[in-house]
Amino acid sequence: MKSHGGIFLLGDGLAYSQTPYSALRHNGSRVPANVTETSRDFLVELATPGLKRKDFKVEISNHILRIRSEAKEEKNRKTVRYIKREFTYSSFNRSFTLPDNVKESDVDAKYEGGILKVIIPKKEITVTKLSREIVVA
Repeated sequence: MKSHGGIFLLGDGLAYSQTPYSALRHNGSRVPANVTETSRDFLVELATPGLKRKDFKVEISNHILRIRSEAKEEKNRKTVRYIKREFTYSSFNRSFTLPDNVKESDVDAKYEGGILKVIIPKKEITVTKLSREIVVA
């Protein structure tokens, strides 16, 4: 993994950006991500416990995978003499630059057990060998 001005290149060119902005925070800490690669696909996993499927927005534009979340929860807690109101607000924004060899139209995402998984299939690259006979003079 090489760093180029805050952009980290992974494997076949999958890259992600880390910035110090609070937009990359989830409940006060950076949302951790794992990125793995196989011969068939990339897998981006984000640890986001406590969120719901509807809290996520996953989109691809110009070879950039953007994963965003904004969740606001309101809890009322009744005590003997008063009502105490607690607000919970969390948001994050992660961006990953995709390499040219991915099928952007086939990207899939699922949320299970507090982990958001984004599966990014690779294009099958067929290597065509150009051959020609060379006549010996």
